[in-house]
Amino acid sequence: MNALGGCVENNTTTGACYAWEGLTTLAIVRGTIVDAASGERVAARVIIRCSDGTKPGTEYAHIEGLFAHGEFSVEVPPGPTTVLVCKGPAFYPERFSFTATELRPVQLNVALERWIPYDALGWVAGETHTHMIHGERETYISFARAATMAAAEGLEYIVLGGEWNADDCSPKSLLRLAAQASTREIRVFIGNEAPKNYYRGDVSTCLGHCWTVGADLSAGQPDLYAEIAQLEAHDYESEKPPVANFELIAKLREAGAVICYTHPLRWWTGPWGGVGEFPRDERKFISNLAAELPFDTLAGPVYDGIDILMREPWDDAAQRLWFMLLNRGYRLAGTTSGDICFDRRGALGPGMKSRLYTYLGGAELSPQNLAAAIRAGKNVVSTGPFLTLAIGRGQIGDTIDPSPPEHEVVIDAWAASAQDEAITKVELLRRGETIAEWHPGEHDATVQTTVSAEPGDWFVARCWGRGEGQVAITNPIYVKSFDRPEPAMAHVEVRVVDAITGESLRARVEEIAIVGAEQRRLATHTLPIGYAELLVPITRRLRASAPGYQPQTLSLLFDVDRVREWTLGLRAEDLVREDVLDELLRLLERCRLTFRLSRA
Repeated sequence: MNALGGCVENNTTTGACYAWEGLTTLAIVRGTIVDAASGERVAARVIIRCSDGTKPGTEYAHIEGLFAHGEFSVEVPPGPTTVLVCKGPAFYPERFSFTATELRPVQLNVALERWIPYDALGWVAGETHTHMIHGERETYISFARAATMAAAEGLEYIVLGGEWNADDCSPKSLLRLAAQASTREIRVFIGNEAPKNYYRGDVSTCLGHCWTVGADLSAGQPDLYAEIAQLEAHDYESEKPPVANFELIAKLREAGAVICYTHPLRWWTGPWGGVGEFPRDERKFISNLAAELPFDTLAGPVYDGIDILMREPWDDAAQRLWFMLLNRGYRLAGTTSGDICFDRRGALGPGMKSRLYTYLGGAELSPQNLAAAIRAGKNVVSTGPFLTLAIGRGQIGDTIDPSPPEHEVVIDAWAASAQDEAITKVELLRRGETIAEWHPGEHDATVQTTVSAEPGDWFVARCWGRGEGQVAITNPIYVKSFDRPEPAMAHVEVRVVDAITGESLRARVEEIAIVGAEQRRLATHTLPIGYAELLVPITRRLRASAPGYQPQTLSLLFDVDRVREWTLGLRAEDLVREDVLDELLRLLERCRLTFRLSRA
């Protein structure tokens, strides 16, 4: 790791220790870390620059420093040494410079002062999308270590997703491990990236990835995430019958989870294949796109939100996609997540890329309360700054009346805590267009204006910090409107014929709702001559049966050729087109399904 030889690190919930090998003369730096307001010990990240210019670190290549929970003890080479103790953007960092000697240990008493008072305003910050085991298995993370890393970045909660580092991954066991890892400053919840679904296992035909939190995993409930994993198709799982994201989301929502599409516009090219029926391709189109998102939007929407800020090249386009959906009347939460892969040495820690602030207003921080507030749009997404928006008495996520003619607007913004940070710009947007702009140039700022509002309008605030990529954006305040889109219906021409002769069959067609592994029979239609024109919700599957024949079930998404090919052919630039939903609606205006039944 450095010219001085190997190193050993041991991070626990009680402290961090770091030792050099190969040196006979070492100095010791010790410290305690407390919250300046409460005096209680807290987790933080400790960045030490030694006299030879090296920095003790973790196994993660892109994370500076060590994670400590309340105390640390580090052996360093003698000489000029600098220690920086930090705890995310809401706390002022503390810096110490001294000459370390082998004669006497250096004792640092660190009191971290909060800068951004979001907690006093009723907000919590967290990370919703992680993988304890993503697949690389380059390093190992425990529940307790993940909790310390999140707390050290100033988060109040972290959602740990699977695969999980546990011998027993039953819901009961996972809840127990999460509770054991939780402390008074950090709550650990169980969630997952689900659904994570590829049509017939082809990495080029991604239906979309979602993150979830808030599902009821208590005793007596089925192993929800195991059921989803058995149904969804990952890379190369071509043998699995296609299942739609909305059919998996239905199961998660019934369990109380909030579901948000993540990295909706992510894709790249690279090597893939050489497994099963898939030939090796060195420049395969590898998709993480939310290709099913237009269908799922028209269907309800059946999901709750969309990640609009992930410190990725397509963040601006993701915000345009969100604005377009809001302008169509779909009240979807704007969210963020880190997609943290703890088993990668190149991973960043929770909260380092972005963080999701959610308003709980003093309610208990529980998975269920968190899911309800995220779904209600009481969110701010950020890579550093924080801001709030009020229009009259309306707060983020609220709906206000269009009257009176003028509404008072107040935006409060705080830059990240770094000394050289400042709020460089604040914007107020109506229906995705900037209508007011300020350039405070201060560490915090309050700006005010007045606006008029029409039914169906929505307003968000956005601010930028001085540092690269420093931005925050609120969820909307809505203006009351009775013009809300209804779930889309499909006009379906149904034919039921003998698979060999093509002869029309007197048949019965049932509408089926798929909820996870469960099939729920709903409406039934009789086809005396084997033909009918039906108007059905687009999420329904249709099941045709006739005496003496084997029944067959077909899907509007997968078995109407032009709908399937259109969906799987979507690219990032297509998803952000203003007419993408209209194009899909036109395809759904006339669908044809032919059931070719084989004799029993």
